[in-house]
Amino acid sequence: MSHKIESTGLPTAVSALRPGRRAEDGAAAGSIEPRQRDDSLRLTDHARRATDIQAATADVPEVDSRRVSSLRQTLDSGQYRVDSATVAAKLLRFEWQLAAA
Repeated sequence: MSHKIESTGLPTAVSALRPGRRAEDGAAAGSIEPRQRDDSLRLTDHARRATDIQAATADVPEVDSRRVSSLRQTLDSGQYRVDSATVAAKLLRFEWQLAAA
């Protein structure tokens, strides 16, 4: 048993918009023509700076293995001390720099 499909089930104007078809290919007169769009992209200054930073840091390794090893030894020996005033000052400076950017 076989069935023959006669139609796509789409209205004529919508069928004319399918890729690869022109309005003259069986569409009713006055149907909608597909419109060509011009795509464009405009980067903000922030996005340009982020791209520049990413390019500048592309060759820098993500992990400083020597520093990690040194800190691990200091932690294991119990000699690591945190200077809370220094940490707080650096956090404040970092936040100030972010706000100024």
